[in-house]
Amino acid sequence: AAVVDSETGLFNSAEKYLLHAFRLLKSQSPVNNERLTEVLNNLANVYEKIGITEKALQYFQDALALCSQMHGPKSIYTLTLQSNIAGIHLKQGSVETALKTFVEIEKTLKGVSPDSSTFYITVLNNLATAYRSNNQLSEARQTLTRAHGLLHKYNLTTNDLAAGVMNNIAVVLTATGNAEEAIIYYEKAYSLRKDIYGEQSVLLMDLASNMAVVYWELQKPERSIPLFQKSIALAVRQIKYIFPNLSEDEQVQFYKKLKEDFERFNTIAFEASTKRPELLTQVFNNQIAIKSLLFFTQRHRKDLITEKRDTILTKQYELLKTKREQLGYLYQRSLNDLAHAGTSVADLEKSIDVLEKAISMNTSETVAEKMMEQGVQWNQIQAQMQEDEAIIEIIRFRKYDLKKYLENNTSRVSFGFTDSVYYAALITTRETQTNPSLVLMKEGQNMETRFLSYYRNAMTYAVNDQNSYNFYWKPFESLINKKSTIYLSGDGVYHRLNLNTLQDPTSGSFLIERYNVHYLLNPAQYVEKQNATFAGTRATLMGDPAFDMTDTKAQKAGDGTFGSLPGTNMEIVKIKEILQSKLWSTEIFLKKQATEENLKNVHSPDILHIATHGFFSTERITLRGEARKDFLFHAGLVLSGGNRNLKEETQEIYDDGILTAYEVMNLDLTRTHLVVLSACETGLGKLENGEGVYGLQRSFLQAGARNILISLWKVDDQITQELMVRFYQYLFQGKTEREALKLAQLDQIKKNPNPSAWGAFIVVGRD
Repeated sequence: AAVVDSETGLFNSAEKYLLHAFRLLKSQSPVNNERLTEVLNNLANVYEKIGITEKALQYFQDALALCSQMHGPKSIYTLTLQSNIAGIHLKQGSVETALKTFVEIEKTLKGVSPDSSTFYITVLNNLATAYRSNNQLSEARQTLTRAHGLLHKYNLTTNDLAAGVMNNIAVVLTATGNAEEAIIYYEKAYSLRKDIYGEQSVLLMDLASNMAVVYWELQKPERSIPLFQKSIALAVRQIKYIFPNLSEDEQVQFYKKLKEDFERFNTIAFEASTKRPELLTQVFNNQIAIKSLLFFTQRHRKDLITEKRDTILTKQYELLKTKREQLGYLYQRSLNDLAHAGTSVADLEKSIDVLEKAISMNTSETVAEKMMEQGVQWNQIQAQMQEDEAIIEIIRFRKYDLKKYLENNTSRVSFGFTDSVYYAALITTRETQTNPSLVLMKEGQNMETRFLSYYRNAMTYAVNDQNSYNFYWKPFESLINKKSTIYLSGDGVYHRLNLNTLQDPTSGSFLIERYNVHYLLNPAQYVEKQNATFAGTRATLMGDPAFDMTDTKAQKAGDGTFGSLPGTNMEIVKIKEILQSKLWSTEIFLKKQATEENLKNVHSPDILHIATHGFFSTERITLRGEARKDFLFHAGLVLSGGNRNLKEETQEIYDDGILTAYEVMNLDLTRTHLVVLSACETGLGKLENGEGVYGLQRSFLQAGARNILISLWKVDDQITQELMVRFYQYLFQGKTEREALKLAQLDQIKKNPNPSAWGAFIVVGRD
């Protein structure tokens, strides 16, 4: 059943059958190693097809170990697994390793297998792929010609292998500039796979995409664009049906594989949009499907676990959190410490993988339903647009190009993504009734480097910024004329700046004085927007930590240590007064009580306010090189005792005064409406295009918070205290978080118009 499902593209079902078979076999005594090898191989094949190469490699290697013991190193079974492993190495970029393996296998097969066997032809096909990847195009073509000849000689031209060989021939022809000849082979391969698997099989996706590129090069958009649309439709189908079934690490790999298809489509769609403007609508709908996909899938899963109140599922999730906490601890230990810890990092990682997989399998159908029931499209968004509103959907993409191979050119350029980075803005208003309007910005590299450095320096040194408005906003101006409310779904560099701080050099006004800017994680949030109110009246306030627990005096920053923040003490006290005047219950942690342990023991307050230092640096945490998600250890908050960690005086990493973004994900904020990080640079982190910023803001949202107020650069704690107090005053006058922040910032402008003083803070989240 699993093999049939795998061959027809029903990978979720195939995986479930195979994992069930694996568990049954492992429970038997003695274990049937022959059958277990088969199951491991089939599992690896499933993961390879959906791009989860690390897991595929693991299962292939496990199968190879068993097979070598049973059949020896030169058996067909063993060679088959070696070939599969070489295929994974090729996909992971280890081209020379793969090529060497395929050459050795082909030599060995000549003595043990007839050239009529499908395995021998498969090895030739794989060897040709390795040659092509190594820029040995002549060798690739010769090897494929042999494989193609054998298929015809032995009447093997109607199976999937034949389709694979013809696809490879077409790819080599494309790379050598023979597009007209390539399309003949692509068409044959596509037709064959369609006959075998059906019109809607996801196994047609790559072929459709390859054909689309070549037809585009041949200047046949009437053939190219429908194939691109077909490929993208199949990709979206995979997202809806396969994505929820994957663990978090598997989702990351799967997402990277698919994202390039969307990125390539963007180049073609924007080039063709003058004559085919409906393509802009499809690009927008694609963004709804993929933007912040990892974040929202994981949030759906966490929400469902909370809602289902399934005892076993809840226990699994709590155990997962505990094991992640242990893993984060071990990643920061020395090898000597690990030797005495009694726990293997590798075993703990494997245990986490098993738990993640079990949770995803038990919630996948519900998460898939949740993803599909939303089904928001551009026309629904446009129909709800108000007269004074505009949505700006920002898309960062690499330009895709099809360059011809030149025989005498030693560089042998090939088709694919170029170094050019573009930004596109799809703008939707009440007036854009047939499709969004396009603004294409081709200076993406400058926007991410030179222009951004200028902006950040202007903010850091309080310099009058006369240029950033033109770099990042002026291109949109004519299309949003007279609109007052802007919903911005950002990407790339637009996560690094606060649009409100941009100053029109002509009028002298800041954007905050002309517009109400709402930051969205995904454009679909526009139709889901709610004026959510606080469900309860509990607040937890933490600030003015004693960074050096042994020193009762105010600490000054020096030698890389953190200095005290006396302004945050007054900030907490004044906010407490505002909350208590509204009959809120408040839990306060100041000075030595502002510890990591106390924060980890907080349980879903309606408001969580933390006033302290934040950091984004690879130098704050000593981390073992193989740590997963290492970037989540490079962003964090500094709490009481944090200076001990910097001096390496503590072994208590569970409560070392440094709360990393990795640890934040484990906090219990399921019913928390608002998190305020009144700290420096809490909005910074690793930027993942299409997914946003991996750092504190994402981790707090992942932990359950609906909305978060963060900062993009360092701000004086006295100025921050005044801004925060005004923010809460407006919030409890009935304003939303965004309205309250804007009013507080406008008040600050009256005192100090330079945006470096008031513009660091933004609100992002689900409302």
